[in-house]
Amino acid sequence: MLYEASRAGVSVELVVRGICCLRPGLPGLSENIRVKSIIGRFLEHSRIYCFGTGYGLPHPKAAVYISSADMMPRNLDRRVEVLCPILNPTVHEQVLDQIMVANLKDNEQSWKLLPDGSSNRIKPAEGEEPFNAHKYFMTNPSLSGRGKSLKESSPRSLIRRLDRS
Repeated sequence: MLYEASRAGVSVELVVRGICCLRPGLPGLSENIRVKSIIGRFLEHSRIYCFGTGYGLPHPKAAVYISSADMMPRNLDRRVEVLCPILNPTVHEQVLDQIMVANLKDNEQSWKLLPDGSSNRIKPAEGEEPFNAHKYFMTNPSLSGRGKSLKESSPRSLIRRLDRS
């Protein structure tokens, strides 16, 4: 489906922790897909899925989900996993504007996946400031704690909220 989206002109940005079987940047197949891997201090990584839904990212109307699983077949085919939407506006903003931006900006511990399956180390471009996502997360306070919780918490009200977005 990601190849299909790329062929339709959708920009796909993936930040993966380890292996990725996609081949980004292949003409006619995946020229709109970019894959980077961040290998740094922390082994654990977030499992966040953001969809612009017609808007550029980050955007308040983006669909944002967190999951217990990555997209490995062992997780999708043989386990029970959970994927849930982020509906709290403060957490939604934090995921898009802090977590995702930092991961995409990292140029100190990242690798770019090439069309042939090999990877090149990403380095700061000339004049670009070095940025390490893990250092950023260790030294910057979270946005959480300053927002509001959902007033409606029943499953039916959550479904209504999803239908409106």
